[in-house]
Amino acid sequence: AYVQPVTEDDVNRLTDWVHELEAAVPLTGFVIPGSTDSSAKLDICRTVCRRAERRIVALARQDAVDGPTRRFVNRLSDLLFMLARYEEQAEGAIRDK
Repeated sequence: AYVQPVTEDDVNRLTDWVHELEAAVPLTGFVIPGSTDSSAKLDICRTVCRRAERRIVALARQDAVDGPTRRFVNRLSDLLFMLARYEEQAEGAIRDK
């Protein structure tokens, strides 16, 4: 099966979503993750995404991965972080210090 490459438009779409969530859920301090079941699951997804990002960076050093793909995975991690905070806010469970 053919997989389409990640484009700058894909990266920009994720960036827009991150900015929308940042406006909806202002962060006021250090975040304590896992305040709700759903936010904890999103935090785990973010951890897996960060692990993949480290591997992609290693591959990029060998010119095996293009720039948009690296940026996409980085922004995906940011999106997962903000989605977890959004879930906490929606459930009234924002906890930060």
